[in-house]
Amino acid sequence: MTDSESSHRFDSITASELRERGGLKWGTHDPDVLPAWVAEMDFSISPPVRDALRDCAERSITGYPYPEAELDMAEAASEFQSAEYGWTVDPTAIRPVPDVVEGIRRAVMELTPPGSPVVLHTPVYYPFFTMVDRAGRDQIRVPAKVESGGRATLDLDGLERAFAGTAAGFVLCNPWNPTGRSFARVELIAVADLAHRHGVRVIADEIHGPLVYPGGIHTPFGSLDHPAAQTAVTVTAASKMWNLPGLKCAQVICNDPDDLMPWDAAFPDFVVGVATPGLLATTAAYRDRSGWRDEVLAYLGTNRTRLGDMVGEMMPDIGYHPTEGTYLAWLDFSPRGLDRPAEYLLKEAGVALSEGEVFGTPGHARLNFATPTPILEEIVTRIAKALP
Repeated sequence: MTDSESSHRFDSITASELRERGGLKWGTHDPDVLPAWVAEMDFSISPPVRDALRDCAERSITGYPYPEAELDMAEAASEFQSAEYGWTVDPTAIRPVPDVVEGIRRAVMELTPPGSPVVLHTPVYYPFFTMVDRAGRDQIRVPAKVESGGRATLDLDGLERAFAGTAAGFVLCNPWNPTGRSFARVELIAVADLAHRHGVRVIADEIHGPLVYPGGIHTPFGSLDHPAAQTAVTVTAASKMWNLPGLKCAQVICNDPDDLMPWDAAFPDFVVGVATPGLLATTAAYRDRSGWRDEVLAYLGTNRTRLGDMVGEMMPDIGYHPTEGTYLAWLDFSPRGLDRPAEYLLKEAGVALSEGEVFGTPGHARLNFATPTPILEEIVTRIAKALP
């Protein structure tokens, strides 16, 4: 399939069709609202994933998860990490969990000292805040530094102050939801140096790792040649790249073999909580060689460029640093005096964005551009016309 054929196939998906499909993203708001909030893609799933799910239905493979499926998924995840990043991961060090947030919560509870605070770099995926609360821990929030041009960076001085106290765990979001940053190796090494110096365990959320654009690269924290990586815990999934969040299957990778015994004691098979179709679909996704991923990334790259051009042309004062990873754009509406821009734009523009305040940064909003280009263009046009 040529690039033009791929673009036409994605472009031809209409808002009406997406509403009829239903689901959280398109079924939450009134029919005249264009949704660009929750992190789901509006495109069809890849052929290998569809085949795996069809096989589940046709052969009635819908019972409890079983060891053979779990091991096959772990081997596929290991193969993907090796092929994609050159990171050798022992499949026996991979554990299934229902989703990334729950995987992080379990790592906090079982692999960091009881009662120790957890450090978060904000703005960050907002379920992390309640996740830390549910783990029974205090949280220390370290706000980002923002360079001229809107590029977010980690505040290393702030992290050092946080690490120097009683905190024993740091949740690293890379690629960084909602800012779209994909951290360079030098940034990760700086974090690793601080974590090692202060005895802080890094728990890395890398769910968006497969979604990085040309010119960027995703480096798994656990792949670093650094002492801090030896105790790192990576939590990831195929769910964002292959659009599988409803299938409830993520992976925890424990670099330290000593973590496996307490993990398995705390989370035996009957409380793991993954879905059998999710295991099989995830395996198919990680072994997907159909070209679907390249096709979708190319289309998302076109949308990313189109979004940047339209923001620059129609509302140049709105802060936006081009997304490096994820299909999420982090927009700064504070120049227009809006503390809650998503609330304003839902009412005035009929566009649903995610409110920056819930991520820890008022005046901003997160926009999901994983949608057909004509719909994206309508979303941005509505925003530009409605701004005060």
